[in-house]
Amino acid sequence: MSCIKKPNGLCILEWTECHAVATKTDPFGGSREMYEKLINKKYAIKEVLTGGITGKDKDQRAQFFVIAHKQ
Repeated sequence: MSCIKKPNGLCILEWTECHAVATKTDPFGGSREMYEKLINKKYAIKEVLTGGITGKDKDQRAQFFVIAHKQ
C-alpha cells in the first residue's frame, strides 16, 4: 500500500459486517479475521478502533484497522 510511507505512515481500513459478503460494488468479501490475516502478511495492525456508522439500511458497528509497516 503506497499510502503507508516509512517510517511513520499509516492507513486506516474500515470493516463492518457488510464487508463479509462480496457484492457487485465491493467484490472482496471477507470476515474480520480474514482481513487481519491478510493485513498481517506484510503489515502490522497498530490498533483496532470501534465506532458506529449509519448505513443505508441500518446503523452498524464498524471497526477501523490502523495499519503500519512492520518494525
